[in-house]
Amino acid sequence: MNVQDTVAIIKGGHAHGSVCVPTSKSIAHRMLICAALVKDGTSHISGVPYNDDIDATMDCLRALGVQLKERRDEQGNTRTVTVQGRGGCFADSETLNCRESGSTLRFMIPLCLLSDAAHELKGSTRLLERPLGDYHVLLASRKWQQGTNVLNIGKGVGLNGGVFSLEGKTSSQFVTGLLLVLPLLSKNSIIALSQAPESRSYIDMTLAVMARFGISARWQDEKTIAVGGGQCYTACDATVDGDASGAAFFHGLNALGGNVAILNDDPCSNILQGDSICPQLLDRIIRADEMNMPIISLADCPDLGPILFAVAATKKGTLFTHTARLRLKESDRVTAMATELRKFGADIVISDENASCEMHQRLQNALDQADPSALATGWVYVSAPKNSLSEAREVLSGHNDHRIVMALAILGSVVGQKTTIREAAAVQKSFPEFLDCLRALGIEVETNW
Repeated sequence: MNVQDTVAIIKGGHAHGSVCVPTSKSIAHRMLICAALVKDGTSHISGVPYNDDIDATMDCLRALGVQLKERRDEQGNTRTVTVQGRGGCFADSETLNCRESGSTLRFMIPLCLLSDAAHELKGSTRLLERPLGDYHVLLASRKWQQGTNVLNIGKGVGLNGGVFSLEGKTSSQFVTGLLLVLPLLSKNSIIALSQAPESRSYIDMTLAVMARFGISARWQDEKTIAVGGGQCYTACDATVDGDASGAAFFHGLNALGGNVAILNDDPCSNILQGDSICPQLLDRIIRADEMNMPIISLADCPDLGPILFAVAATKKGTLFTHTARLRLKESDRVTAMATELRKFGADIVISDENASCEMHQRLQNALDQADPSALATGWVYVSAPKNSLSEAREVLSGHNDHRIVMALAILGSVVGQKTTIREAAAVQKSFPEFLDCLRALGIEVETNW
């Protein structure tokens, strides 16, 4: 199936009922890799979701020689994966296909660097376009080449412990990938960030998952993480929580008038998910009025951008800061959402664009109140037009981005009678059942696949 050829038609309606969202792919990636790093033992990871990104990580682990066995869980939408750990002693000279998964690519590179073997990591054109800057320090001792669809890493000396200086502003995934392997090195290590990281909650998630597998690492201050060397991952049985990122779309639907209960939204472990803040942020957006423009930072929750933008497009006006990293996702989510929301008639201003006279003063007041350092990392203003949103004037593009498709589908279900979205099968990246969930809530959905 070619995603570019897929179309979903969303009919307007009132959503009501209950849903189970997928389990967290962020947690699942980390648990599977930690289990693979166990030196001697078998782990059972239950609640592993079925989606393209997790399949990519599992395929890569298999290519590295890790034995994985799957059994479908009783509820049918998740699986239990039995992982026989290899303790970092992986198979040599294998091609790893990361597909379109940024987490997979960024987590696999440090695993490949544990040995002196050469590796080839493949992926989509968009994936290999996304930055790898923070890993240049890791690759410095190896010959490597980044092409259109492949990253080749030549033979060389495996990683040694020590001090690793990273920027920490492009993606927390670079910190996570490095964190996962440092305990296996003989020497103690320090990750020194040039600034306090955005998306710190994802780093804390990594530390919490590592702790479940017996690994100790800690923040020394807001920019420094200490990791003891010579540690061993311990086999364990673990369960993946429901996904706060997937739940966010149904919280957004409720903010737009839906009546949806999310049955697995409460975590069953102590693993923090930064996107669990979504209901509080939505509450601020829907309470916006003429005198009160919410100023919302996306520094710790960039994946919420699309659904928050979609809800804000129906309200009086919201200013979002720390938006630069949204441009580095599966699509440029700032440009993508601005393009598609304008088809509904929404008022959008992106950093440095000229605001219309009608909205300029209100926006200027919000900009004057915002932290200048937050504005420096990009901002987006989103508001309903004076006469409220209208049905989309043309076919929408999903930009081959699962979160763009889902956000537009939520908005389309409450605005107008019919919304057509191209590239809709992109939802399979993280939430293959998403459109079926909408159908179960009483929203009519037609697809051509």
